[in-house]
This record gives sequence, C-alpha cells and structure tokens, in this order.
Amino acid sequence: VKLNFCRDRNDVFVFLKHFADLYDYYYTVEDVRESFHDDPLLAGFIASGRKHLTLAGNLLLETRPNPKAAEEARTALEVFLKIFLVHRANVTERELRNLSHDLRKLWVRCLEVDPHSDLKQIESKLGIYPDISARYRADQVEPRALWSMYYTALAAGVVAMRPMSDRDSAKSVGIPDF
Repeated sequence: VKLNFCRDRNDVFVFLKHFADLYDYYYTVEDVRESFHDDPLLAGFIASGRKHLTLAGNLLLETRPNPKAAEEARTALEVFLKIFLVHRANVTERELRNLSHDLRKLWVRCLEVDPHSDLKQIESKLGIYPDISARYRADQVEPRALWSMYYTALAAGVVAMRPMSDRDSAKSVGIPDF
C-alpha cells in the first residue's frame, strides 16, 4: 500500500496537505476556543463548527459511510463561512440571517471581504452539498461525495480559523498550494 501510495507524488502532497490542514484546524480550535468568550457569536460558531465537522467525520468512519455525514459537513461548511465573515469583516448576526443557509451567497460574501482568499478554491464543490431541506429526507449519497464534502468543509474551516492563530503547518514543511 505504501509503495503504491508513494508512486504518485501529487497524491502524497495532497495527503500531506490534508493532514497539515487537519492538524492546524484542530489545534487552532483548541488554541482559540477560550479567546473569544467576549464575542459570543464567534465563540458559538467556533464550537458549532467543531461539533458538526467532528460528527461528519464520525459518520464517515462507520462501517459504511453514513449519508447523514452530508448534512453535518454542509452545516460545518456553512458555519465556517460565517466564522470567516464574523472574524474578518465583523458581519453582524442580522446580515448572517439575511444570508441564511445559502452556501453560494455566503461564499460570494466571503470573497467580497477577501477576493484573494483560498475560499475561491471551493467554488466547484458548493454544488455537491445537499440543500438545507435535505435534513428532512433520507437521501443516498455516494461515499466519495461524502468524503469530498468533509474535505471541503475542513478546507473552509482552515481558511476561516488559521488567521486566528500562528499555525500553518503546510507552509512550514514546504507543501505546495493546490
């Protein structure tokens, strides 16, 4: 397995980037969790994002990846986009309510705040997420799509959270941007 894995240098870098992002995300959450107790909106979003991303991961690790992971990954992505807006642009709770649960609107608003943000890279993945109303249905989702949703939510979480800390493991070990 190791030899087959290491044959494709790009796959190795993708794996290392994912691992670095996971590391940075989870340790950043731990670092900043208490830092924002004076900002209950941001603190609530940080806790919520962590909860939903962790639940998505747990559902993916069941014997057969559970399709409910799509809902959790979708909610995590939504929360991370909102964290980005609150932290980087002091967007109010009222404006967030107007953006509602629309991932595309949230994403567009994030790029209005920072047109050069790495969030640009997730645009093609926004369409794979179920609509918010899917939580009332029992949709079947391919495991590959579930993992893609998880990875995309994690990537958004890293973009939203990394500026809150001094962590950037991918850059410190020389992993190229994708």
